[in-house]
Amino acid sequence: MGPETLRRLSDVFVGIDEDVLAQLQIAAVYDQYAARQEKDVAQLAAQEQCRFPEDFNFQAISGLSSELRGKVEKLRPANMHQAAGIEGMTPAALVLLLAHIKKHDRNRRAG
Repeated sequence: MGPETLRRLSDVFVGIDEDVLAQLQIAAVYDQYAARQEKDVAQLAAQEQCRFPEDFNFQAISGLSSELRGKVEKLRPANMHQAAGIEGMTPAALVLLLAHIKKHDRNRRAG
């Protein structure tokens, strides 16, 4: 959707500079990603002390880069807070680790 489409949709956009409309368009697209990332960060903060089980298999986590997988396997963090301190760890990787901890716990309870 370009600036002209925005102007046709609402009179609010008439008279606004093309560059400003382009920035608004970009901001609208990325806003949904920013909102999700904020939610993920809040979830991670709440789960900072969530512990990794002793038998947790970091190598089995697909979605982590091989470099990061190797680092967590070597360092074996005790909890999410320690994992967050590993060089190269991203919020997305932390969310993935947290999901696998929860999956591990569910499987352990079911089996």
